[in-house]
Amino acid sequence: MGSPGNGQRPAVPRSAYPSARKAAVLVGVFVVGAMIAGALYTAFGPRNPQISVATNSLAAFDPVNGLLIGDLPVGLAPKGVAVGFGSVWVANTGDHSLSRVDPKTFGVERTISVGDYPSDVAVGLGAVWLPAGHSGRLVRVDPGRNEAAAGRPLGAACGSSAASAVVGAGSVWVACAASPLAFRVDAGRSRPFALAGAAAGLAFANGQLWVAERSPNRLVAIDPVTSRPVRTRNLAHPPAAVAVSGVAWVAGADGTLSRPGRTITIGGTPVAVAADGKSVWVASAKDETLFRIDAPTNRVTSTIKLTNPPVGLALDGGRLWVTIGSAS
Repeated sequence: MGSPGNGQRPAVPRSAYPSARKAAVLVGVFVVGAMIAGALYTAFGPRNPQISVATNSLAAFDPVNGLLIGDLPVGLAPKGVAVGFGSVWVANTGDHSLSRVDPKTFGVERTISVGDYPSDVAVGLGAVWLPAGHSGRLVRVDPGRNEAAAGRPLGAACGSSAASAVVGAGSVWVACAASPLAFRVDAGRSRPFALAGAAAGLAFANGQLWVAERSPNRLVAIDPVTSRPVRTRNLAHPPAAVAVSGVAWVAGADGTLSRPGRTITIGGTPVAVAADGKSVWVASAKDETLFRIDAPTNRVTSTIKLTNPPVGLALDGGRLWVTIGSAS
């Protein structure tokens, strides 16, 4: 259609243009909405969802992406966990039992009564070993018969129920959590030796026994032949656990993770640590969290919130095995 004959643009009704006041109102609504959306994003996201795991259970995670594979009930108050003889072994402190789990079927094959408080579990030398610190005994379980023998006296009690155990250099090593005392058990005899401080955890790697000691706070490498320290690393914080894979990683009770020349703040209250060279996992029971640290870069790459506290860790067979306690 052509333009009017007078050459003027046709009039446009006044209502077709929004007033300045209306435009200001629209802009204000948009700004307020954006502010509310931003506040909600800040308050609620993005966050890792909490993963549901049952109390008194063993959970399996993919150590690469941190996804839960599954969990299954074990005994009461599970603590230590170890892998060996084609099974996953869980020490249950609440009912003094040992759960044997098939990692392929993800089912409990056998529940074995051990008759004492098993504060840790270690595998090797053809058996499964459970230290009982309060009574000063070491229980041996035959994996072929699924039977526990009578506890072997260590020679002294630990002063509390907590003790750590590890297998290496043809011996079982036990260290007390409440007193500076350790034992080397082999060939049917137990040989005690003194530590400078109570042990927060044990590891055996690179041909040496590694002990994380409290008061003084230090990590000690012990010659398995002489049972004497050959290397010492002072720690800035009280240790909670130790794992060795390439280097020694010490989880501090104050929420730190240290390796030679580096201390990483991860948060929480660590109780266990596991490492495999690629990654380091730390369990924090009080705030029900798992942390994954990339070993080459020393960076925390995953923080996984759980519904119940993780207590023990083991890395083996492409799985991260986690014992789950109950919230106090």
